[in-house]
Amino acid sequence: MDEFISLNPILVQRLIGTLIIVLAALVLTAIGRRIALATFDEQARQYIASKWLSRLIWLVAITLAVALWSPNASQFITVLTIIGAGLAVALRDVLLSFVGWLHLQLHPPFRRGDRVEINGVRGDVVDIGLTQTTMLEVGEWVEAHQSTGRLVHVPNGWIYIHGVKNYTEGFEFLWFEQSIIVTFESDWEAARDIVLEIAYDTVPNCEDPARQQLREMTSEYLVQMNVLTPYVYVSLADAGVKLTLRHLTPARGRRSVRHDLISEILRRFQAHENIAIAYPTYRVDAGPVASPSVPQPSAEG
Repeated sequence: MDEFISLNPILVQRLIGTLIIVLAALVLTAIGRRIALATFDEQARQYIASKWLSRLIWLVAITLAVALWSPNASQFITVLTIIGAGLAVALRDVLLSFVGWLHLQLHPPFRRGDRVEINGVRGDVVDIGLTQTTMLEVGEWVEAHQSTGRLVHVPNGWIYIHGVKNYTEGFEFLWFEQSIIVTFESDWEAARDIVLEIAYDTVPNCEDPARQQLREMTSEYLVQMNVLTPYVYVSLADAGVKLTLRHLTPARGRRSVRHDLISEILRRFQAHENIAIAYPTYRVDAGPVASPSVPQPSAEG
């Protein structure tokens, strides 16, 4: 070991210097988080300040480490050029995700707290990192887009490859449809009126806030929605008359709205003597029934 040190003093000094830089970055990151917690009261501000302090500290640490291994300016530029060319080839996806992060900072298609879907992955955005976005997953085996409890990490570069569906950007409501089929013998007009009445009484009133958000969205998007009140469409189905209720609902909490809506519809329909819910029926045809054979008298009498 002594022989190695005596032969490579500059290399040992650089290794020790790099270790000191890394340890200093770790200590300063921990201190920065404590400062963020002590400075801001809101959790969101604490989170943002802690993230940016950590990124700034590590950026400075990496720059110092590169400068340590390149003692003069010409070598420093050469090292940066070589590193940049190697990263561009070997870390194409990572660089694309970093560019995606820059896009998310300058002109974001979504922000923290939005509910989005990218490449079939759906969830609430809880973190936007330098290379990946973290979402609290909704859907999958859970109905009505409720949380599964899993965290899903997707690369930021996906925003350039796949379409981004934002459930809450600018307009925090969704059109929701619920269908129910009554028999042909039922009073379908009374059933339609009952469903519409229940919708007005049960579904949260979204018309005023939705109209206000639409007015705010017109400065950035050309969005036109004239009818914002619930409506029931009537059509024919194999088993009976199909009533489809279409109404606005908040992007979150649709399952509870559907539960209250269906529960009240079932109660009202059961209490109405001329309304019956239809369901598929099957008729089995066993074929013609053979008549019993009658014995014929013999020719001999």
